[in-house]
Amino acid sequence: MKQKVFVDRGKIKIYPPILEVVEPLMRQLGQKIHIESIRHPSFFVPLFQKARKLFVGVKIDEAKKMTLDQLWQVHDSKSFRDYGISLLDLKIEICKRLYDNCELCGHLCKVNRYQGKGKCGLGTESFYEYWGELVGEEAVINPAAGLALWGCNINCCSCHASMYLSVENGNKEGKILGPDLWKEIDYRNCQTIEFNAAGDPTPHLLSILNVLNQAPGSMNHPIVWSGNSYETKDVWKLSDGITDVYLIDLKFGNDDCAEKLAGCKNHNSVAEQALDSLSRISGKKIIRWLLLPGHVYCCGQEIVKMLSHHDFYVSLLDDFQDDHKMVFKRKNTEDEISRAKDLIKRYGLKDINLPENARCFWIK
Repeated sequence: MKQKVFVDRGKIKIYPPILEVVEPLMRQLGQKIHIESIRHPSFFVPLFQKARKLFVGVKIDEAKKMTLDQLWQVHDSKSFRDYGISLLDLKIEICKRLYDNCELCGHLCKVNRYQGKGKCGLGTESFYEYWGELVGEEAVINPAAGLALWGCNINCCSCHASMYLSVENGNKEGKILGPDLWKEIDYRNCQTIEFNAAGDPTPHLLSILNVLNQAPGSMNHPIVWSGNSYETKDVWKLSDGITDVYLIDLKFGNDDCAEKLAGCKNHNSVAEQALDSLSRISGKKIIRWLLLPGHVYCCGQEIVKMLSHHDFYVSLLDDFQDDHKMVFKRKNTEDEISRAKDLIKRYGLKDINLPENARCFWIK
């Protein structure tokens, strides 16, 4: 993929920060590279691997004859047997039905994904590009095997990965997200596997579930769901018991800013429902507050209020770099960054970037 290099106040920033690019550059500059990483326990077993071994007492031919409501009843009962399809198989069957009338994100397109494409630009196939070993993530998931998926359910004006919004381009350049993924990516030196390093995994849910069901049985890397907060409850229910870490972006605190800057209608109600759903499911949660220039007051106050009702980790991303449509034309000021940090402290939110919080992440 093409890298983006920004020079700002004497600092060089590379997007995406991939080890194979950053390391030789640092070497040429005569600098050592230090990758902050707080590792998960060696005996860690990903949730999706456990879901492959939980059987729901329904055979595959029976499941295909059941209605969507009946499948959800089996799913929500959390009652397991020693026969039948696995919990992951059941989630895949449910997701297939949801694609008939897609309402996975806040746009509520109701598009039949087998016959057409939603606002995300996707039908049933997903295309990806493997970025490599990402070294700029939070220490608890760093380094991450970054998978960039083509197509996204929102269109942020400041998106660094705007090239991935073009699904037609993805059809030409991306690889189909399928079983060959596990032969094509090298994740051995990474701590986690991150879907989606470029946009949002929601439109790709069926492909992700399928590809996890085809993963090697020995693969013990935590799965990171790196997306936005514009998903509906069905997404969270299907990812429950599959995703180990939710890395969720939250940029906006009011509907007007969200619609103007990302094309998201009814953003706050969808985001609040998403946070409520996240609080009820398994997995660890990190909410990334992407601080936008000039939006501390109109968005920041409401963002921290929403987060204060939940026991999530928070990661403030304040080093904004304008890109794509160049709407802001400036960075966050020191005063804006300071006010954002004060809001996090005032509302008692857990900053994942503080060592005392990061050390406990994989233990609790």
